[in-house]
Amino acid sequence: MKSRPVTENPPPPDTALGAFGRVRTFAEKLVEAAARLDALGGIRAAASAGRWGPGEMDRAGEALLAASEAAEAMMGELEARRRHYPARRGRLG
Repeated sequence: MKSRPVTENPPPPDTALGAFGRVRTFAEKLVEAAARLDALGGIRAAASAGRWGPGEMDRAGEALLAASEAAEAMMGELEARRRHYPARRGRLG
């Protein structure tokens, strides 16, 4: 009986790539949800329907601000990388 050669374990998947996949998925979902909210009257309509108090308004604002800041930071990194590789310019460049 021939023994099988010992092989190394395959490298683990790139966790940064997996994390970006999740970011991209949720960014697309956020855009879709925002469009639906806009079609239904926007955030003011949601606040009125839910009778949001100051605390809910603050939490909504903080969540949107955090998402915006995270997106801006990633866009800055992406634009810096695009400047580093000018031949690969696409929509952002």
